[in-house]
Amino acid sequence: MTDEAICNLLKVISDRSKFEILRRISRSSSYCQELAREMNLTTATISRHMGLLLDAGLVRARRGENRIYYDLNRDAVTNLCDVVCGVLLQQ
Repeated sequence: MTDEAICNLLKVISDRSKFEILRRISRSSSYCQELAREMNLTTATISRHMGLLLDAGLVRARRGENRIYYDLNRDAVTNLCDVVCGVLLQQ
């Protein structure tokens, strides 16, 4: 992973709302309206954040009954953590 790609991913999760979305969906799957209600944000804002998190590969979407549920892509988050630690802790 290039330094630019690492920085872009870190930039995505540096936003407080996006980070909170990741924390919430790490505990259980959720959908936009539910997150909007819990976080006191509009569904449009949550949808925009989800689009960026999906593009970054940090979130997965799956269709449920009349809703799209979002889950944390644990493999991608683990990989990002490993890459960042590898780069910053090189001897």
